[in-house]
Amino acid sequence: MSIILESVPKTYKNQASTLLNILKDKPNILSWNEQGEVFFRDKKYQHSNLADLFNMIFTNRKSSTITAKEEFLQTLQELNTPRHYIKNKYLKTPFVKQEIITLPVKRKQYVKPVVKRNRLDEKPKYDEIHWESF
Repeated sequence: MSIILESVPKTYKNQASTLLNILKDKPNILSWNEQGEVFFRDKKYQHSNLADLFNMIFTNRKSSTITAKEEFLQTLQELNTPRHYIKNKYLKTPFVKQEIITLPVKRKQYVKPVVKRNRLDEKPKYDEIHWESF
């Protein structure tokens, strides 16, 4: 168990420990032996290692050839594991929340119409002003 936690970056050790405890409570779905070999529903995966699987989800690696990777992610999904435990943004599974990319929307801008005026036209003419008597 300490080998598993040592494979995870220091900043995620507490989350890895919590996830490990969640997985310990479900031995009928996921279990492992002293060598770290993983059993999914009592089926042993040769050359698998739980430390490698934990390292995969807690670090950003683009590609990995880890044995039982898909089965591990599927098991996490079946156990309804919170998504914030998956730190690897490169994992392409339905379990990992994909970010929606939105393009910026161009806003319409109000443009004042250009009106050419003469300087004399800017001031009101006195003969155009209508005075009312009281």
